[in-house]
Amino acid sequence: MALFARRHLQRILNENAAFLAPKQLATVCKLLNSVRDEYLSTEWEQVILNAASKFGTVKHEPVLAGDRAPDLWFKAADESFEFVADVTTASDRGLHKLNPVDALDEEFWRHQRKAKLFTGGFDCQVDAYPNSVYRGSGERVRLKLPSRRDFENKIFNAEFHGFLRQVKAQPEKIHRFDAVGPGVGKTR
Repeated sequence: MALFARRHLQRILNENAAFLAPKQLATVCKLLNSVRDEYLSTEWEQVILNAASKFGTVKHEPVLAGDRAPDLWFKAADESFEFVADVTTASDRGLHKLNPVDALDEEFWRHQRKAKLFTGGFDCQVDAYPNSVYRGSGERVRLKLPSRRDFENKIFNAEFHGFLRQVKAQPEKIHRFDAVGPGVGKTR
């Protein structure tokens, strides 16, 4: 998913062509025109390079001492300082595995379609384990969700299917289903 509008990215690439080698520019364009998990990191790298180029000289992936090429070498326009940097993008990929809420949602809607419940509304809430999550704590938010392989036993079990039958039999009534147990729901 793109962070910037395509027209802005095109302007940035046009401007970056001043300091990117033709091969680098071709590689970046190829990466930006493909659907991949790392798309945002490529986009963000080009935006940072472009912003830095407004204040001095920029080189992308310069050959320096060592076996790795950094993303950015910058020298200020007034030559007062220079630095080398790698551009990184934050990711929540590990949190998706730790908290499979998207998988829960997909599985819930699969069961709803299978039960032929196409009208009305459902609200899913997932509790979190209480912990002190703050910057630098090393703690992560953990939801009270079992692993995907345990969804059928702990959430989408016989009780859940009974709940769906009740909803189908009395659609005008408000229904509630709480999946509660070890690693699920309100238990600690």
